[in-house]
Amino acid sequence: MRNRGDPVSTFSCPKEVIEMKKRILAAIMAFCMVFALAACGESGGEKASPSPQSGGEPEVTPGNSGEEEQGGTLSASVTFESQTSTVEEDGVTYMTAESLVPTVTIDGGSAGGEAAEAIEQTLTERLTVAQETIDEYAEMAREQYATLGEGDTEFWGGYSQHYSAEVTRSEGVLSVRCTLDSFTGGAHGSTDEFGLTFDLATGQLLTAADLGPDIDALRAKVAESVAAQAAELEEGMISGDVGLFADGVLDTEQWYLSDEGLVVFAVTYEIAAYAVGPVYFTIPYSELGGLLNESLLME
Repeated sequence: MRNRGDPVSTFSCPKEVIEMKKRILAAIMAFCMVFALAACGESGGEKASPSPQSGGEPEVTPGNSGEEEQGGTLSASVTFESQTSTVEEDGVTYMTAESLVPTVTIDGGSAGGEAAEAIEQTLTERLTVAQETIDEYAEMAREQYATLGEGDTEFWGGYSQHYSAEVTRSEGVLSVRCTLDSFTGGAHGSTDEFGLTFDLATGQLLTAADLGPDIDALRAKVAESVAAQAAELEEGMISGDVGLFADGVLDTEQWYLSDEGLVVFAVTYEIAAYAVGPVYFTIPYSELGGLLNESLLME
């Protein structure tokens, strides 16, 4: 028992014990901070960006039509509706114009609607007799009719322009051979032909350069084949420069694709007389391996 007046004794901790406690407390606090940060990283950190998808839209190049990428060959069906415009005054016909309105349907591709519309637009533009032409021909016909005698008017039929079209290939691509027959008086009329070939995946109008990897090699093959075929024609049938025609034909619209091969043609008067008409040369697909895109070749 402590007596009143005895000094009060105090307990003092050694310095080593205090330092040890501080270190332990610091370690506990550091551990808690590490645990808290780890928990935040799992729940509130930035989410990892998803990896790019590998199943995007396939790349479609001109003349390739995307057949393999889309899993099937594209095909088209086309119908043409004729529209006739006539300029007639006082019972006399001065001008008759026949244009074609196409309807295109594409099967086998997801973008068929847009491609079909693009093809329809191009065909409509190319197969329509312009109003300016109708007016011009009608005025020329009036002037000629005014010079005719009584006996000549009996056989008068007026001036005319008529478009016609034939689908030559509809699988993989769409090829159309177009014809314009014109009459402006005289012994006979004139005929002009041109080919139009479309990519069915995009609706794009193709040039010969779109058909294969090397247009120069394709030109050389066409020139070689045309020369060989022309040599087999009846003697005297060809009167023009076949070599000049063959060298430049792929730079024009005087070609199209058929189910048999690449067809190039000389228009009336180009290498033969009027009576012969257009002259056609077909280079079969069996001779065009490596020169045309694989999707354009047919067995």
